[in-house]
Amino acid sequence: MRLFWHQLRNEQLVFWRSREAAVFVFLFPLLLFALLTAVYNGHIYGRPAAWALLAGMLGYGAANTAFAGLALILVARREMGILKRIRSTPLPAATYLFAVLVSILIVFALQAASLFVLGKLLKSTPWPGHLLSLTLALALGAAAFAGLGLAVTGVIRSLEGSSAVVNILVLPMAFLSGSFGPTRHYPRALRAIGDVLPLKYLLDAVNAIYLHGRELWDKPTAVAVLAGWGALGMAVALRNFRWEPSACSQDGTRQRQSSRSSASCWSRKPARSRSSARSGTRWPRTLRSSSTRCVWRSHRNACRTIASSGQRSASGS
Repeated sequence: MRLFWHQLRNEQLVFWRSREAAVFVFLFPLLLFALLTAVYNGHIYGRPAAWALLAGMLGYGAANTAFAGLALILVARREMGILKRIRSTPLPAATYLFAVLVSILIVFALQAASLFVLGKLLKSTPWPGHLLSLTLALALGAAAFAGLGLAVTGVIRSLEGSSAVVNILVLPMAFLSGSFGPTRHYPRALRAIGDVLPLKYLLDAVNAIYLHGRELWDKPTAVAVLAGWGALGMAVALRNFRWEPSACSQDGTRQRQSSRSSASCWSRKPARSRSSARSGTRWPRTLRSSSTRCVWRSHRNACRTIASSGQRSASGS
C-alpha cells in the first residue's frame, strides 16, 4: 500500500507538471463547454441548453480523460521505454497500473467538479440533486472508458500515431452520442451507430439523473452496457497490453522518441565531436557509435567505460 500511495503521488505530480496534459486532457472539456453555451440557446431535452450541455460535457470528459488521456500516457511511456524499465524495478506491475488508473480518475473527478463550478458562474446551472447517483454513474463510465483505454494501447503501434488514433475514436463518438447536442435530427444510420457506443449510455444515465431527477438504478440498461464495455476492454487489455516498445521497422530505424529506449535498433551514425575533429583523430566505427549512444540501455555504464578507455588510448597514441 505504501508503494501505491508513493506512485500515485508521483503520477499526480507528473500529470500536472505537463502543460500538454493540463490543457488537452483537463481544460479542453471546460473550453468546449464555454464555447457551446455561447452558441446554443433555448432548450434541449426539455431543459435549458446550458444544463444539457453540461451533462454532455461530463460524458465527453469521461471519454476524453479516462480513455484518450490514459491511452496517450501509456503509449508514450511504452514507446519511450519507461514501462519496460518499470518492469525491472521492485514496483509490482499491478501496483503501477492501478496507480495510473486512480490518478487519471482523480483528474476526471476534478474536471467534473470544475465543470459544475464553471456552469454555475457562466449560466447559473444548478448543482446536482442526486449527488450519489451522479457520482456512481460518472465513476462507472470513467472506469469503463479506462478499461477501453488500456485495450486500445495494444492497437496503437507508434507514438506519432497515438494522438490521431484516439481523436478519430473520441470525437466521432462524442458527436454521434449527443455530447455536443441532441441527435434526434441525425440520419437513421448515424443514430444506429450511436446506439451501440458506450458514451451514449453514459449520457443517458447522466441526463436522467441531472436533468430529470432520476436515480442511477432507474437506468439498468445503461449500467449493464457500461459494465459490459468495461469488462470487454479489460479482457482485451489483459490479452494485448504490452510493456515493450514496438518492433523495429524493416530499414533498421525507429521513430525519434522510441529509438532512445530501444534495445535492438541502431540509429543514424553520429557526427564527429569537435575535439576529435581538431585533433584529426578518426575513431573506429564501434567507438564512434559507443561514445555517443549506447543502444543497450541496460549496459549503459559498460558502454561508457569502453568509450572512455578508447578515448584515452587514442589520446595516448
